[in-house]
Amino acid sequence: MRNIFILLPTILLLCTLGACKKNSGVEEALPVLDFRQDIPEKEVTLQDIGNVRYIRFHTSDSILLGDHMRLLPCGDKLFFYDRGGGDVLGFDKDGNSLSRFNHKGQGADEYTGIYYFAFDQEKAEVFICAPKRIQVYGMDGRYKRSLPIPDSILIDDIISLNGRFLLLSEMRNTPFIQDGELKKYAEELPDPNPYPFLLMDKETGKIEAVPVRSEGRFQNLVWTMREGKPFILVGRQQHFFPASGKYLLSQPAADTLYAISPSRELVPMFARLPLTKEKDGKIGCALMAATSRIMLVDAVFLKDEGMNQLKRQLYVYDINKKSPAVGSLVNVEFEGYNNQYPVVSDNKLYFILYPHVLLEAKENHKLSGKLLEITETLDEEDNPVLVEVELY
Repeated sequence: MRNIFILLPTILLLCTLGACKKNSGVEEALPVLDFRQDIPEKEVTLQDIGNVRYIRFHTSDSILLGDHMRLLPCGDKLFFYDRGGGDVLGFDKDGNSLSRFNHKGQGADEYTGIYYFAFDQEKAEVFICAPKRIQVYGMDGRYKRSLPIPDSILIDDIISLNGRFLLLSEMRNTPFIQDGELKKYAEELPDPNPYPFLLMDKETGKIEAVPVRSEGRFQNLVWTMREGKPFILVGRQQHFFPASGKYLLSQPAADTLYAISPSRELVPMFARLPLTKEKDGKIGCALMAATSRIMLVDAVFLKDEGMNQLKRQLYVYDINKKSPAVGSLVNVEFEGYNNQYPVVSDNKLYFILYPHVLLEAKENHKLSGKLLEITETLDEEDNPVLVEVELY
């Protein structure tokens, strides 16, 4: 593996790129996504890959979910939060309200904004990451404690690993892409931490590195020029995805993607091969879901192709056939709707459907089945409907 090195005492399996050994000594190939090959396109029906259900949320004047709010599924709970406004709303999976608070401010028990968000299911604690500290609250919004963030660390993602630790992704001094090359924001800056994943003790704030070493790190950020002026293209990706009791780890520079268990054991999950020529650009990959049947991979192509956003594709890897496809996700109950780029957690896909979208689709006879039944009871001022697809 060119870019990733695992410290041997902590890993379960020894692997070479594209292969790992089982306890029996027999090598089993890792799933591989080879970007040098022509990968076919495929229409993937949600109802064929998972169990589909729809969740309606309680609507009141004080509980309204706007399109500016971000969704974070956490086990049997669903959170929506407003990064700038500071609102946090929690629901169960029947759409009932469980929690609502807002502690935006400058005080010691407040936050200036919600950069990243995590939830500890065991202790029912909410972790809100702001620039200088992580604030910890109960489900009711009651302040509990603060965990300071050292100046040497710039957090890029967080998740609750277990009852004791938060898992962090760190990106201080990580280069961006310019003309296909890695560029620092200033030449005098030190190189980024070669250990991108960190553990933070939830009580003391003590930090230690996860023993995954990554060389040649870069951000999903392309600096280019348009009409003689600087122009920035960003392809934001999550670094952590819960899946089957583990947490999938993703870094743009990694050739092999791993999972970490709550007991901190590391397992190789997926390999990808880069484009043939360096000038063709770099690719940031995130393994979002992994079942015994399929894997979902989000790929961002870090090359300026003259568009206002970076090229992005969702790949569906068939485990049994050992073959990838560029996936186009289709809901048979919503004709013609673009279901790309869902929120993903614990091998479940989530799509937010707003009432005005559904009502317009109903008028145009684009809906059927259960989704049509739900839409017939909707008002335009209602909260959105959430589509949950639990992968087989």
